Amino acid sequence: MKKQLIVCSIYFMMLCLIACSKGENGDIGPAGSAGAKGAKGSTGDLGIMDAKGMVSSNWVEIKGSDWRASATLNTYFVSFTSTALTADIISKGMLYTYIKTDGATNSSWALPYFSASTGLRFFSLVAMLNNEPIIQYYQTVAPPTSTFSTTNNVSFRFVVVPASAGARMSNIDWTNYEEAKKALNWKD
Repeated sequence: MKKQLIVCSIYFMMLCLIACSKGENGDIGPAGSAGAKGAKGSTGDLGIMDAKGMVSSNWVEIKGSDWRASATLNTYFVSFTSTALTADIISKGMLYTYIKTDGATNSSWALPYFSASTGLRFFSLVAMLNNEPIIQYYQTVAPPTSTFSTTNNVSFRFVVVPASAGARMSNIDWTNYEEAKKALNWKD
């Protein structure tokens, strides 16, 4: 009986080993359907790169739906923080900002920008909010109209010129985007 029990046990263990061994992979199944779109994330820090002792951002696209209404009629704004901005730069350095409109690959302007044909105006401000420097981009239309909307997409970029680099870069006309682009080797 003991011999039969040992044989049965060995047989059972062999059966378990065979049953638990890995077989060949099967065919790949069909792709599943796309999942639901996730919630919009918060705006992160602007893409920063060193540019000859200065700091500049990449182009940041602002969709029409990203603008927030301000208390002033027909004025909308969007805010960004950047690790490149410090209280020292705000008080001693210079910040230059630029805009390009939706689809305009060869048309970029320094801010403030005003379109005489549409009355549309873009400008930027740098401020301290809760002890953090922020850049705010604004758009407004003059004269005020009840039909003004922020449906157009635009892109912004900036360059911070610290006081220490100001003298070296004083020959650049910062109000001319093409000149700033050439001086800082920006790629659009």
